[in-house]
Amino acid sequence: MQLWQEMEQEGMEELLFCHDPGSGLKAVIAIHSTALGPALGGCRCWTYASEEAAICDAIQLAKGMTYKSAVSGLPYGGGKAVVWNIPTAWKVSTSPTQPKSQASSSFPFKNVVDSDSSPHQFTVPSTNTGRAHIFRALGRFLERLNGRYITGLDLGTTSTDMDQIRLETAYVTV
Repeated sequence: MQLWQEMEQEGMEELLFCHDPGSGLKAVIAIHSTALGPALGGCRCWTYASEEAAICDAIQLAKGMTYKSAVSGLPYGGGKAVVWNIPTAWKVSTSPTQPKSQASSSFPFKNVVDSDSSPHQFTVPSTNTGRAHIFRALGRFLERLNGRYITGLDLGTTSTDMDQIRLETAYVTV
C-alpha cells in the first residue's frame, strides 16, 4: 500500500496511527473531512487479516461518513477509528464451524476476516480490565485531536467501551 497515494486518491485529511504498549492498543484514526465541522464516525473493533486491511477499512469508512453527514445536512465531516489486534481472549467470537482465517466473499473488503452470516458475540464480560485499558488509551489519543474527531459505537464495540473512552475525553457520543 502506498499510504500517501491512497490518502490523496481518497481525499483524506489525516491518518493517525495509535500505539500504546502499556495497554496493547493498535489503532488507526482516519479523518476524511472536517470541511463542514468535526469528523464524526464510529469506532470499529474487528479482526483483520493484515494491518493494511485495517487501514483500508478505516479510510473507506471515514469517507463514507463524510458523505452520510453531508447528505443528512449535518454540520460534521467524516472519520472512523479502527482498533485491531485485540488480544485473543478479548476478540469477537465467530461461528465454531468456520475458521476465523477464512475471509467472507460477501464482505466488501477482501482482507477482512468475517464469519459470513453467523452472528458475532463478545466473549469478554464488560468488566474486563485489559479491554478497558485499550479503550481508555484510545480515549487519550482522541483527546489529543482536540475535537477534530468524535467517535461512537460501531461494529465490535460496546457502550462499556465508549464509557471507557469517555473517562479520557468528551469526544465520544453517548
